[in-house]
Amino acid sequence: MKKILTTVAAGLMAASISFATATLTFRIAAQPTQTGPLSYASSTLTGTSLIVDQLTVGGAIHNGTYTVLGGVLNLHSDPGTQDINTLKTGNALGLVGGLLDFTGGAYSLTGSITGVPTSSGTLTSGSFDSITYVAGAGNLSTVTAFGSDTKDDAMENYFGFPASTLWNFSFTLSNNQVLYSTAACAGFNTATRGVGTCKPPANTSVNAFVADANGGQLQDSTDASAVPEPASILLFSGVLLGVASFAKRRLHKQV
Repeated sequence: MKKILTTVAAGLMAASISFATATLTFRIAAQPTQTGPLSYASSTLTGTSLIVDQLTVGGAIHNGTYTVLGGVLNLHSDPGTQDINTLKTGNALGLVGGLLDFTGGAYSLTGSITGVPTSSGTLTSGSFDSITYVAGAGNLSTVTAFGSDTKDDAMENYFGFPASTLWNFSFTLSNNQVLYSTAACAGFNTATRGVGTCKPPANTSVNAFVADANGGQLQDSTDASAVPEPASILLFSGVLLGVASFAKRRLHKQV
């Protein structure tokens, strides 16, 4: 019996189920031109109808790449959570530099996924712990955000996660500053891309702008104990069957 217990312990140690950190990555496509899906006004950053077209799943059941149909992501920073605004004009084509920083906000992603069951039209939604807009040289800028969110229950179940699993996400989006507004130059000229209704001097504070989105991603990860790796489950099951067979043979010999 002592030998049997030793064998069981050794088998269980060898086959301890390991857990993988699973990731769900939604791809944000480059947006159609002249739509201004990203905007800033009244100290609030807003993303409207950002197109999401693909989901890549790793470290879960049913890993792979899936097509997202009608995927639309909307986001906004919370009013009153802006910590920093250092945006300045450089020329009539965009912002040469600056920073917007917020400590709160929310997003939601609606649509459907080919071959994946869902129980509602909202695939995922969550809250920002932080969201930052950085304007670089010329017309280029980026949005980055971090926070936690939840997923559609049926989608979670399909990929092997318990309902209402808490996810941590990171969000990135690259942009072109297209049109801007300052206190001395209000409004946007949507008829001509890249040219505002007036040309304020350089180093003028910016209080509003609209921008194109060049694409990005929303990547979620779970707690490391959320989903056992399938290979580990098979190994663990095999060890249990082997130990049971060994114990049965030993008992027969003793009888």
